[in-house]
Amino acid sequence: MSPKTSKIVKSDWPALAFLMGTATAVILYFAFPLLHKNLDRNSFFWLSFCGSGFSLTLIGFLWRVLRLKRIAISGRVTAGTIDYIQYVKDRGRVEYSFSVEGQSFHSWCPVHLSSEVLSLDQGQKVSIVFNPRNPSESFIAELFLESA
Repeated sequence: MSPKTSKIVKSDWPALAFLMGTATAVILYFAFPLLHKNLDRNSFFWLSFCGSGFSLTLIGFLWRVLRLKRIAISGRVTAGTIDYIQYVKDRGRVEYSFSVEGQSFHSWCPVHLSSEVLSLDQGQKVSIVFNPRNPSESFIAELFLESA
């Protein structure tokens, strides 16, 4: 049971934003000097600027994807309920609650509007994958797992 990277990018807003930032840094490196002829693509400033942007956004993307995969690999599944859904333009927030060994947890995840996200309804029962050592680390299985 491991989240598919494509489903993470499709539904998880931070992962998509980090990936877009990585692509933007690469595009800037190659395209901007073409627009400004006096900018040297190999200057220390330009390499540092684009390299830092690329590195930071790639690290953010990998952190987000690997965090979800780590939770899935070591995690357990329990039933949960969608408490609240909020959409703003192409993004949103899904709040959910679940119980582990009699203790209630309430969590949320930032989402990008996708068919999976739009299929969720307030009050809907969903599967929650959580870290048994820290149940507050969790995600909605239907958003990221292939066979939830």
